Amino acid sequence: KAEAYDLVRLGLKHDLKSHVCWHVYGLLYRSDRNYNQAIKCYLNALRQDPENTNILRDLSMLQIQMRDIKGYAETRQKLFGI
Repeated sequence: KAEAYDLVRLGLKHDLKSHVCWHVYGLLYRSDRNYNQAIKCYLNALRQDPENTNILRDLSMLQIQMRDIKGYAETRQKLFGI
């Protein structure tokens, strides 16, 4: 796991605007049950690629799990609008 974090950080160091790196970073945080950090990473990924359905889906599932109903509703609206 530590190696995965190191590789994602290295990827972000080379390209801070990579939505793929931010998404993977969020997936790593989610797997470690650090949900708040995972949400931040997903939001960073969406800044780079706002219509990525995979990121929107992952974010919405995490928001509902964290009982962020307002955020979940907004994310799902974006997802349905695509």
